[in-house]
Amino acid sequence: MMMMMMMMMNDDDDDDHDDDDDYDDYDDDGGGGYDDVDDSGGDDDDDDYDDDDNDDDYDDGGGGGCCPSCPWQEGSRAVATVVVVVVVVVVVVVVVVVVVVVVVEVVVVVVVVEHFWVYPTAPLIVLEVLVVVVDEVVVAVVVVIVVVVVVVVVVVVVVVVVVVVVIVVVVVVVVVVVVVVVVVLVRVVLKVVVALAAAAPAAVAVTLAKKSRLSARSKKLF
Repeated sequence: MMMMMMMMMNDDDDDDHDDDDDYDDYDDDGGGGYDDVDDSGGDDDDDDYDDDDNDDDYDDGGGGGCCPSCPWQEGSRAVATVVVVVVVVVVVVVVVVVVVVVVVEVVVVVVVVEHFWVYPTAPLIVLEVLVVVVDEVVVAVVVVIVVVVVVVVVVVVVVVVVVVVVIVVVVVVVVVVVVVVVVVLVRVVLKVVVALAAAAPAAVAVTLAKKSRLSARSKKLF
């Protein structure tokens, strides 16, 4: 009887629901060491919901020790956003100006070719109106772009760091230079078109005079 009691006492080593080793509560796999509901046998270093390494709370990516949104990450995102916005604005402005120039040239060519022979003074009036309209549109676009850029710079100065401000200022300078160059090119094209249209009546008069002389000579010959 004593032997049976001794055998029953030596079966487990202070375990509750322990299937393998020492001093575990509900430990089903191994590794030991005072674990509560430990089903994997890994080695976690004081982590709460940590899937990889050290001293992190709810850290699923590895490396540990940094908050989800670090300041340098926010700064990088702000820089990228501002640069993308400014580049898009520059592209839109350039495309609009190019389209305006092409439309003006097409209209001028159509007016001069189709209507000049019938209405000698009409093309000049139309050209003057077009020049005024295009100048006003270009100036308005430039003003809007400058205002938007200034607002962006002010916001960036208030919100973002000095490095971002420097980058934005450089981009703004590039935008202003591009806009100025495009405006100058548009004005040069318009002046050339107006000059050609103004010189057209003289060329037409010379052509008509030559035709009349040739017709007179042909009449004399026949």
